[in-house]
Amino acid sequence: MSENLLLNVTKLSTNFYLYEGVMRVLDEISFQIRPREVFGLVGESGSGKTVASLSILRLILPPGRIISGEIFFEGTDLLKLPQKEFSKIRGKKISMIFQQSRTALNPFMKIGEQIARIYRTHEGLSKSEAMEKAIESLKRFRIPEAEKRVESYPHEFSLGMAQRVMIAMMMACNPKLLIADEPTTGLDVTTQAQILDLMKEARDKIGTSILLITHDLGVAAQTCDRLAVMHAGHIVEIADVEVLYGRPLHPYAKALLNSIPRVDKKVRISDIPGFVPSLLNPPKGCRFINRCPKVILGVCEKAKPEMIEIDRGHFVMCHLYEGK
Repeated sequence: MSENLLLNVTKLSTNFYLYEGVMRVLDEISFQIRPREVFGLVGESGSGKTVASLSILRLILPPGRIISGEIFFEGTDLLKLPQKEFSKIRGKKISMIFQQSRTALNPFMKIGEQIARIYRTHEGLSKSEAMEKAIESLKRFRIPEAEKRVESYPHEFSLGMAQRVMIAMMMACNPKLLIADEPTTGLDVTTQAQILDLMKEARDKIGTSILLITHDLGVAAQTCDRLAVMHAGHIVEIADVEVLYGRPLHPYAKALLNSIPRVDKKVRISDIPGFVPSLLNPPKGCRFINRCPKVILGVCEKAKPEMIEIDRGHFVMCHLYEGK
């Protein structure tokens, strides 16, 4: 990929060290995000999507640890930055919308104070100036009666409004990258659409790139430019949205797409047999081997497949395509 990249994650591995053993949650995953792009990470629960986002923000806490890899943001390896330097990036240049907005907000602090703190920390504004900016942020993301709502506490907002507040907070400093972890979970369809529109509006007006983490393939199709499919700590396929939905290559990606209703083509809906393998003791070779209908005996169980570029920008990690 020759164009300039905003984020370049290369062979990132994150482990969790438990009494039962080592849980290999991320196993050498690699992906890139371009400026002004909406890039999606999709997959079942437990595939490693959220851990990938927390690794980028260096929010992995014991017993977890990033053990290898590189995370280049605007040409700087985030994993090599001193904590003090990285603190200037997190919240200002890279922000994150967490899955449960109400739990991510401080329940004992008024909303205005929480947003104002971001302006005071990253832009050095006075208390009054920061509060004015907080009101502007709420108005920008269509919170009615913003001057009054800055005095409200998180529990006084509906779930949808709390999610808007979270977006307003995370977009306060016009970040270059917004990480959104399941931002529409628990919301009705209308509110989901409004939240996604706000995020895309931020991309279009400010130029913010978005890393969207979701298990909802409908949301991903509606929102993303490119997608990476995750399974059991591996990224198994990366492609433009239209390409991936029209011609999935990896057996897991095919099964995932066949498990949802489609209005654009006649597809028999089916579930994916079996379960995501234990990451405490994953298969030595392909981690999809126990669920895959196209296993190559003597190959798939022995070696981890390599990521291969089949067509321009279309990558797949599967022994079926090696040598092609």
